[in-house]
Amino acid sequence: KDHPAFDGMVKKTQWYRTGRPLSEDDHGTHVAGTIHFLAPDAELYDYRVFGSKGKYDVTESIRRAIIEAVEDGCNVINMSLGGPEPSPGIESAIKTATSKGVICVCAAGNEGDGNPLTNEVSYPASFSECLSIAAVSKKDGRPVAPFSNSNVEVDYSGIGVDVISMKPFGGFQKMSGTSMACPHVAGFIAAIMTSNKMDIRKRLTEEYAQDIGIPGNDTATGLGFVTYLNKQEELPAAFEMMGIKLMDRKATVY
Repeated sequence: KDHPAFDGMVKKTQWYRTGRPLSEDDHGTHVAGTIHFLAPDAELYDYRVFGSKGKYDVTESIRRAIIEAVEDGCNVINMSLGGPEPSPGIESAIKTATSKGVICVCAAGNEGDGNPLTNEVSYPASFSECLSIAAVSKKDGRPVAPFSNSNVEVDYSGIGVDVISMKPFGGFQKMSGTSMACPHVAGFIAAIMTSNKMDIRKRLTEEYAQDIGIPGNDTATGLGFVTYLNKQEELPAAFEMMGIKLMDRKATVY
């Protein structure tokens, strides 16, 4: 709710932990802004799980946030977060979410070394129930960001370099990371999701994933870069802020 461009679509704010003021802790606003740009009609629910203070530790806060999102009726859960060790509690919560048809989209992680032959693992992205999203650049050919994790659990990739989105209380700023790529895919899913919740993975792969990098499924970009396949679409002006060049009110959507 801390930016006027959300247009009143933030319907709930639940903070499990607190800490620095939003003027400094601006990661979540940036992530939510990307989702809103891609799916402006989607309702947003904000669950804060990081900070120096809280009744529960970070792991338990994440677990509780996932369960609460399911209970609140969320269809897509974006998790621009991760760590090197799996949590049975978080895994159980994700299994509960996916069993109810909720799509869990996670950042692949930023420990990459630029070598697709090495594996850098992050959780919850590496849980099989989640969609693990790697980061690529907006440059021609959409090169993989050198910081983006590579491993066999990577499902898709999205723009994660120099992403322009909202900053707390107004204005816009650039950020990079798989945390920025993740909401591109989560927002995309929210935008194309229908009431029957058909197999999203199948639809993304067959209709919207553009194979980049090494041909076929690879450890750096997964099944491909999620895109409208260069289809010309009428788009809201807000997409210009995401680095998409508009021409005659139409755009090639990456």
